[in-house]
Amino acid sequence: MKVGCHVSIEGGVSRAIREAKSLGNTAFAMWLKSSRNWTSKPYPPEEIEKFKQACVAHNYNPLPDIVPHGSFLINLGNPEKEKREKSYGAFLDELQRCEQLGIGLYNLHPGSSLGTDKGESIKHIAQSINSAHAKT
Repeated sequence: MKVGCHVSIEGGVSRAIREAKSLGNTAFAMWLKSSRNWTSKPYPPEEIEKFKQACVAHNYNPLPDIVPHGSFLINLGNPEKEKREKSYGAFLDELQRCEQLGIGLYNLHPGSSLGTDKGESIKHIAQSINSAHAKT
């Protein structure tokens, strides 16, 4: 059994590993970027390498031990096309960040119909997930 909490990435995504270890976590959750912004700067290559080295040094396997939490801004089921596309862009960016870091899991609240047709909302969510999987 693995147990952990949500840790901060303030100061760089690699910092999360040291914080998780210092708290005694055997697994942990984190954001991939600020959860309050739609976009963020790409990870510098040296930060990606620091993250991977810290995983090895602190005995974390990023495939099963690290579970990033998707931004609460993302709503793949939004009935408004422009907002749904903005959500999809943020979603795809987060999955690409997982790929860069070698992370195998991702926790997402996929969206809401916002009171409109639920079947249509589910269709939008499924299309977005399938499209993002094809690109990652």
